[in-house]
Amino acid sequence: MSKVLSFSISDRYLDKLRSLYPELTENLAAKQFLIDQLDADSDDNLDTSLDDNLKILIEKSLEDRLGATEKSISKWILDFDNRIKDIDREMKDRSIAIDHQIKAIEVRLDESLDKNLDNSLDDSLDSSLYESYSEIFIDRPDENLDDSLDTKLNDDLDDSPDKSLDDATIDKKHGQSIEPAIEPDGKWLTLQEILGQQRKDWPKSIEGLRKKAIREEWPQRNRENRKEYQIP
Repeated sequence: MSKVLSFSISDRYLDKLRSLYPELTENLAAKQFLIDQLDADSDDNLDTSLDDNLKILIEKSLEDRLGATEKSISKWILDFDNRIKDIDREMKDRSIAIDHQIKAIEVRLDESLDKNLDNSLDDSLDSSLYESYSEIFIDRPDENLDDSLDTKLNDDLDDSPDKSLDDATIDKKHGQSIEPAIEPDGKWLTLQEILGQQRKDWPKSIEGLRKKAIREEWPQRNRENRKEYQIP
């Protein structure tokens, strides 16, 4: 709340006031003069150590706050670094676990593939391989025949000639048909050998015999790079 000061100024001070504050009226110049005097007196009576104490207090408060903030930031950085290390360790453990799972899956897949391949192998492949080997042996008989075999066969033929050969020749001359020899059941034979028997009402191709063997579940075995079957 402002108070109105009322006072009178003698004429001898008016000229002084007018010279100090020429832009103000007499009343305003007097009020301004009073204010300036009061401010001057206050500055002279103030304790100069108050500013220094206040400065020290402010600096100490700032230092305390900065120290607390630094400790808090250091703790946060340490916690963050520990968390990063934990995440890295977890990622390595998960990576090792995933590698083990992948290896286990690969093993199961290999086992499943091997089983499926064993169950679904095409026997025609064995027949093709047998035919290929047969062609090789037929094309290059001189390289594969054993010379001692001819000598032994000649000796055996000279010692015990087969009369059935002569009988067969005679039957041929008299117009009698000669049926191919049929091997007794239970003997291991290749599809090519079985086909050569020309059995009645049997398939006339290796592929047909192979399907018949699968359908009737003939015993089979692999021997010397060829597949043999046993006719039930």
